[in-house]
Amino acid sequence: DGAGARSCVGQETAACIDRPENQTTTGMTACALAERDAWDALLNLWWKPLRAHALKLDEASGDTGSPPAAPMLQEAQRAWLAFRDAECAYDHALAGGGTIRQIYGAECQLRLTAARALRFRERLAAAP
Repeated sequence: DGAGARSCVGQETAACIDRPENQTTTGMTACALAERDAWDALLNLWWKPLRAHALKLDEASGDTGSPPAAPMLQEAQRAWLAFRDAECAYDHALAGGGTIRQIYGAECQLRLTAARALRFRERLAAAP
């Protein structure tokens, strides 16, 4: 379910960081980015059927005067990517000049990518 899936976010990173070889800034950053990549793979996996569903909705609705779903989904995804990058650059900047900023930026990327992937999953589950 949604809450159960959300509780998974960060678990792989935490397990990775627990390993002695990853208890450095570089190791912690790599752990977060590896989990981010896994969520990104799910996001991309769920993107295809979500987009196909939007195209199907557009085809079924004809010309009703409302904005078509598929282009809106594409626009939303592009805006989300820009938001994620800007938001995580901000998190990175908040840490100042220290090396911990790498971890802040990576954790932000992980958190936002996982949330977006889970949103795609929820939309697919709700699709008729």
